[in-house]
Amino acid sequence: MKKLLILLPCSILAAFVLSFFINTVVPETLLSTLYTVAGVVFSVGMSIAISPKTDEVTNAEMKRRIRYSYKTVRNSFIAFFGIDTLLFVLSDIFACGKAHNVLSMSCVIFILISVMYFVFNFIQLQNLSDEIEDQILKEKTLNEQ
Repeated sequence: MKKLLILLPCSILAAFVLSFFINTVVPETLLSTLYTVAGVVFSVGMSIAISPKTDEVTNAEMKRRIRYSYKTVRNSFIAFFGIDTLLFVLSDIFACGKAHNVLSMSCVIFILISVMYFVFNFIQLQNLSDEIEDQILKEKTLNEQ
């Protein structure tokens, strides 16, 4: 969540700067395409984040830590996609004028940041999966001895 509180204002500031110094309008097709990509990546990420396989982990502390990590990743997916959605809707509501340019540019920048963050979260989820496998193997080895 701390990253969100840093990245959102930075993307809005960058959008202000770009929209005032570069007289460009974000095409609606670009905005819709980026939002669709973010939606697909969000859906895939959420399906992975809500299905941790900790059944075979018997160490209570390790199980609690893994579940907490999955919840953290899940919450960041929700928060980032929520902001993507809010900016997308606001840019559609304010469909003309300078506010539209700033909101559209903010939306584009933040969606790009979100997709990169989603990819980072996928890597974290893979690391968690590896950690679960390692823990299960460790526990099985200890039980066999």
